[in-house]
Amino acid sequence: MAAHLSYGRVNLNVLREAVRRELREFLDKCAGSKGLSVTLSY
Repeated sequence: MAAHLSYGRVNLNVLREAVRRELREFLDKCAGSKGLSVTLSY
């Protein structure tokens, strides 16, 4: 993910997808039920 931050401008869609993928991979490694609550504020 750090490669996305090495340029002057960051494509937020690319960064968002990378974070989603990493979160999904992390959660798959954890046994048991999972719940996720996301609050967006702008």
